[in-house]
Amino acid sequence: MVTAQGNTIECGHLYTRDAVTNVVAMKVESSTIDVQVLRNKVEQKWLSAKLPGSNDPLYPELKSGVRQWMGYLFWEPCQHFDIKDRIKYITNADVTSNWDDVCTEAGFKNLVMHLLRDRLWVEGKPLWEIIVVDESCFKNAVNFDNASWIFFRDHHILSDGWSIFKLLSKLFDDEDDILEKVPRAIFERENGTLWTRFIAQVQFVLKVPFELVDLIIDILANRDTLPTFSECGNLYKRGAVTSIVAMKLESPTLDVQVLRNKVEQKWLSAKLPGSNDLLYPELKSGVRQWMGYLFWKPCQHFDIEDHVKYIKNADVAENWDDVCTEAGFKNLFMHILRDRLWVEGKPLWEMIIVDKSCFKNMENLDNKSWIFFRYHHMMADGWSMFKLWSKLFDEDDILEKVPRPIFHGERTTLWTRFISSVQFYLKMPFEVVDLMLNILANPDTLPTFPGGSCDVKLEMRNGPSLQSLKQLKNDLGVDLQSLLLAGMTASIRQSYQKAGRPPPENIKLFFILPMLGHPDKLQNHLTFCCIFLPIGESDSMKRIQVIASRIQRFKRSGLPLALFLGSRVYGSMPVPLLRRFIVSTPLLFTNLIGPLSTVHCEGKPISSICGISNPPDDGTDRFECGMAFLSHSGTTHLQVIGMSKYFCDNQHPEEYLDRCIQEWEELEIMMPS
Repeated sequence: MVTAQGNTIECGHLYTRDAVTNVVAMKVESSTIDVQVLRNKVEQKWLSAKLPGSNDPLYPELKSGVRQWMGYLFWEPCQHFDIKDRIKYITNADVTSNWDDVCTEAGFKNLVMHLLRDRLWVEGKPLWEIIVVDESCFKNAVNFDNASWIFFRDHHILSDGWSIFKLLSKLFDDEDDILEKVPRAIFERENGTLWTRFIAQVQFVLKVPFELVDLIIDILANRDTLPTFSECGNLYKRGAVTSIVAMKLESPTLDVQVLRNKVEQKWLSAKLPGSNDLLYPELKSGVRQWMGYLFWKPCQHFDIEDHVKYIKNADVAENWDDVCTEAGFKNLFMHILRDRLWVEGKPLWEMIIVDKSCFKNMENLDNKSWIFFRYHHMMADGWSMFKLWSKLFDEDDILEKVPRPIFHGERTTLWTRFISSVQFYLKMPFEVVDLMLNILANPDTLPTFPGGSCDVKLEMRNGPSLQSLKQLKNDLGVDLQSLLLAGMTASIRQSYQKAGRPPPENIKLFFILPMLGHPDKLQNHLTFCCIFLPIGESDSMKRIQVIASRIQRFKRSGLPLALFLGSRVYGSMPVPLLRRFIVSTPLLFTNLIGPLSTVHCEGKPISSICGISNPPDDGTDRFECGMAFLSHSGTTHLQVIGMSKYFCDNQHPEEYLDRCIQEWEELEIMMPS
C-alpha cells in the first residue's frame, strides 16, 4: 500500500491543483479485478451503512458535494449520485496520464502524481474516487506483471487518515478482526491502583499548559524552520512597509549641518518628561529578532551623517539632476521609496536633501530645495511622524492648528453618558461579527489587466483647494472623508469599465484613524476604518450619501476601539505567526489635513508636501492600490500607487486621479445654486 498527500492549502483551493488531496494505492496480486463486484461491496458496506439504531446513513458525505455559504463550507447531498462515476476502470476515467507503464517504478510514480495533483475535483460532486487498473486496461500486454492496482483518492475535508483506513477495512475480506490487529496510540502507561491513576491524571492535567509553552518555545527556538529575518515583513526588500514624505522649500539652498544640529537637539537628545530616558530611542536603534519577535537594539556606532545628508552623498543610483521636472521628481520619489533598501542593524529612517549644491546641470535648477524623509512604518504611524516633524518647523503652535479625529459626540448628562457606554460595549462583539461577515460576503478585488507585472506605478498631482472642498462638503452635508472617498469610488468604477467588467455592488476599503490619547513617543497608536464603497451604484449623489452614512455608522460604533484593541493583540504575536494573519485589502486610503498656514523650516517656507506608503512586492498582503490626500497651507496633493497589473497602461494612473477630481466637480454642479 502506498499513500501520498497534496499540499495543505486553504479551502479556497478546493477545485485546483493545490487541493488537500490524499491518494492510497493498493497493489492486488491478481491480473483482474471485477469493478462491478467492487461497486456492489461499496454500495453495501459504505453507502447503505446506517447509524446504530437509526435509519440515517453512517457516511452521508460519500454521496454529498460541498457548497459554500457566508464563508462556511457545508455538505450538500448530490441530486444525481451514480456509483459508476465514483468507481471505474482507468480506461473510463478520462485520465490523461499514460498508465500503460504503471508496472514500472517511474510509470507508477507518474500516475500517482497525476491522480494526486492533476486530476481536479468537480464542484458539487463527492470528494472521493476509486480507480482500478487491471489486465483489461493495458494496451501493451508486455508491460503487464500479473498484478492489479486500486487507487483510492479523497479530499482531506472528507475525514482523516484513520477514518479512511477504517472505511477501506470494510472492503477487505478479513474485515472482522483487521482493526484489532492494528496498533493503537498509547498516551500514558496503565497504573495499578485507583489512587495512582488519580495522581497520574492530576499530574497529566497540570502539566499540559507548561508542556504547551515548552513546545511553542522549542518551535520558536528552532529558527531554521521559520522565515528568515528578511522574510519577516520584507524588512530589507523592495516590498518593505516604507513611507515617504517629500517637502519642497522655497529656497535654492539648505544647510545640511544646521538641519543635523536641529535633529540632534530636537529629536535625538529629547528626554521623557522627568526622566533621563530618551523620548525617541528608536531613532538611534536598529532591529533584531529573538524568539520570533522583533526588538529595537541601540546601534553601537550611530552617525547622524548617515541619516541626514545631501543626495550626492547618499549613493542614490537614480538621476536627480532633473528633479525639478514632473517626470524626474516622480522617478526620484519612487526610487527612494522602493529601490533604496534598508540596511540590517541600522535605524529605519533617513533624510535626503536636494538643493543647489547637488545639481550637475544648473539649467535644471528652479530655485527650490527638497527634503525627502523616509521611514519604516514599524517605527510609528503618520500622526507620530507629523508630531516629530513639527519639532523641526519654526512655528511652535503648529499642532494646535491641525484638526483631530472625533469618534463620538458629546453627551449632555452623566446618566446619558453611562447608558451610552453600556450600549457601546454590549454592541461591540456583535458589530465585530457583522463586520467579519460583510468582509467575507464582499471578496471582490480590483480588476486586473493582461500583461501586468510586479512593477509599481505612481501618479501625483495638485488637487482642488482645501477651501473649495470644505465648501462642497458643507453644501452636501457630509464630512470631508466621505467627499474624498466619493472621488476614489468613481475612479474605481472607471477601472472596471476599462477592464470591460461590471462593477460589483461593494468593494472593501481600509483607512487609518489615529486614536484619541495619542502618546508623545513614536508609536503606531491607531485603528482602522473598514467600509464598503458602493461602486455598484451609478448615481454620484446616492454614492456619496451611502459612503457618508457608512463612515458615520462605523465611527459611532465600537469597531474603532475593538480593532484598536485587536491590533494590540495582533502586534504582540511572534513575527512568523504575525505573517500568517496579515490581511490583504484591495484599497487603502490615507489623508492628513495639515496646517492651514504656511510652515517654515530654517526660515524657508515649505510650499508643497506629498507622501505615500510603499505597496508590497506582489500585492498579496497589506494593500493592492493606495491613494493619499495631503493638504498644506490651503493646497492639496493627491497620489495613487499600485501594482502595474491594476493599471492598463501608463496613462491609467493619470486618468484615475482625473476621474477623482472630475467626480468632485460633477457633485458641485449637481448642487442647487
